[in-house]
Amino acid sequence: MGPPGGQALPPGTPGAPLLGVSSVLIAGRPAAVVGTVCVCEKPPQHAVLLLTNRIVPAVPPPLRRVLIGGHQAARRGDATGCKAVVSTGATTVLIGG
Repeated sequence: MGPPGGQALPPGTPGAPLLGVSSVLIAGRPAAVVGTVCVCEKPPQHAVLLLTNRIVPAVPPPLRRVLIGGHQAARRGDATGCKAVVSTGATTVLIGG
């Protein structure tokens, strides 16, 4: 089974995506995808809208690529541009599993 699906959480939650695909809900919140802006959990906290605060494509890419709104689905454990990781997710949704 794949890792839990990423979900956008309220602003200010470290390690959580802020924005997502609003037409697809995971656990009642917009689905997080590659490119979604996050709140960084690594100190020092830096400005939210920096390009480094976005979820980046997994390397190597997942065996089963799942698209949400035309973008690769984000999963708990995926990296951001600043080398932090997505630390939240919906345990009831498995991506690519």
